[in-house]
Amino acid sequence: MKFLFAFLLASLSLFGLVAPATAQKDPVAKAKLDKMAAKYKAYKTMTVAFSLNLNNQKAKLQRTQTGKAFLKGAKFRVEMGDQILFSDGKILYTYLKEANEINISTFKATDDINPANLFTMYQTGYKYTVVKDAAATSKGQTVIDLVPEDAKKQVFKVRLFIKTTTNELVMSRVFEKSGTQYTYTMTSVAPNKPLDESLFTYDKKKYPGVTVTDLR
Repeated sequence: MKFLFAFLLASLSLFGLVAPATAQKDPVAKAKLDKMAAKYKAYKTMTVAFSLNLNNQKAKLQRTQTGKAFLKGAKFRVEMGDQILFSDGKILYTYLKEANEINISTFKATDDINPANLFTMYQTGYKYTVVKDAAATSKGQTVIDLVPEDAKKQVFKVRLFIKTTTNELVMSRVFEKSGTQYTYTMTSVAPNKPLDESLFTYDKKKYPGVTVTDLR
């Protein structure tokens, strides 16, 4: 996770928990995940309001931020705190408001910082299993755990909360071996809303006096 945004994946750990040894590719979980992925894939664009909570009990660290994400195919923009992350699908720009600095790097579609991966990350490199079905939760949500097949990864589990009746992703929780937990909650989703291309491109006229660091 190169940025705080990377929850979104995704990116998020209940202190002291370990990945379940019985994690597998559960067909019931896959069917639910496929329905969720198909729902979001059908949208041409999405505007998402979210909150991101970071918690590490051992380090006595607690922080919550809110933000917005704009998704259009391979293009995205995430605004949170004093940072803006945006990409046209080829180049990634990270703007730090307080420092008035922009970092430019080559974007990789498989990168953890791609918010669109949140809905399809289970398809590659993860085992998955249903932890609780809708009947076992008061909010009518199916709870599914994703466990990386690569045990060396810093993230050892991602827990998804999916509204059973609508197949909407309500919340994701990412568990790190460091003991840090990130909880990402989608507070609202506006699908198929027209999004201007300028949201995903860098126009230096909009950033007077900015320091540019090209990392490509």
